[in-house]
Amino acid sequence: MIMLLITFTVILNSASTQITVGIKSNLLSNDTEVASGNIDLDKTIKAKQGYSLGGVVEYGFDREWSLNSEILYKHIGFQIVQATSVGLFGLDVPIGATLKTTVNYLELPILLKYNRNLGNISAFVEAGPSINYAMNGKIKTVANSILDFNVSETKLNLESESYNRISVAANIGTGITYPFSKDLILSAGVRYSMDLSDSVNLPIIDTGIKNNSWGIGLSIGKRF
Repeated sequence: MIMLLITFTVILNSASTQITVGIKSNLLSNDTEVASGNIDLDKTIKAKQGYSLGGVVEYGFDREWSLNSEILYKHIGFQIVQATSVGLFGLDVPIGATLKTTVNYLELPILLKYNRNLGNISAFVEAGPSINYAMNGKIKTVANSILDFNVSETKLNLESESYNRISVAANIGTGITYPFSKDLILSAGVRYSMDLSDSVNLPIIDTGIKNNSWGIGLSIGKRF
């Protein structure tokens, strides 16, 4: 990662860059990956919707290549669902519980971007790493039956050995860019982020959890 940053710095210093500064937001769907040697959790861990928002700075080397750096507040998580049913007055009444885990991250992506002019719009593909730092999180227990109600809410102890506060992810995405005016740029795209290390480790049951995610994003930026 350090060598990558040094390489990007050298490129920026040696290139005549055009800078675009803006804001962006993303709707995220967590694609939770469970690696377990002892038990099967894939059927009980479900995806959870999230979001991210923050700032973006794009350094354009020429008309095709640019470097995209972002700083984002990311709210994402997963939920563990256990359910059954009981007979009541001849009906099967569902009873269960859901553990909803959410973590707030500071995300720092650095992506190399290729732009292709298609006339009034441009298409792009992007790829690169990101660093995620877990700031805080919580677990909410919800009882599920005919009506749902909260049972408890607990803050996550991110200092515990079960959690990795810092993780690295690989990202790949695509989208379109529209020049709303000479200096104002609108972009929309999709991006897949894959954790390269477990964000949660449960050594007793030999299980690791990775928070991969799909994101749909919109951004607006001013070109300088």
